[in-house]
Amino acid sequence: MMADIPEEVQEAAWEFVKYTVQPDVQAEWSAATGYFPVHTAAYNEPVLEELYEEFPQFLTSVEQLQNTTPSPATQGALMDAFPEVREQIMISLERMHEGMSAEDALNELESEINTIIN
Repeated sequence: MMADIPEEVQEAAWEFVKYTVQPDVQAEWSAATGYFPVHTAAYNEPVLEELYEEFPQFLTSVEQLQNTTPSPATQGALMDAFPEVREQIMISLERMHEGMSAEDALNELESEINTIIN
């Protein structure tokens, strides 16, 4: 959220986010769209339990997601260059821990990311 947004708009946006991540809301949204809910408690909501009972094939992707070993390729956004960019960020953080200055690490990271997205 940008700092120059009026405070009442920021507060309204935050209330909306808090509403949308509630398990019951996530379950309804997931059932309607087919997307995974962001709150794992949503899987215990009646609307999703009923959906999976009626269409057990929809559970395949849920089970695959839940049984996948976490890695940089499976955590967070998985589209386009995000996994590669995330890996470069980790490399830059490691280099700073090894003594590289933050400025040098950031400049190197910028170059690497530009190469990835171009």
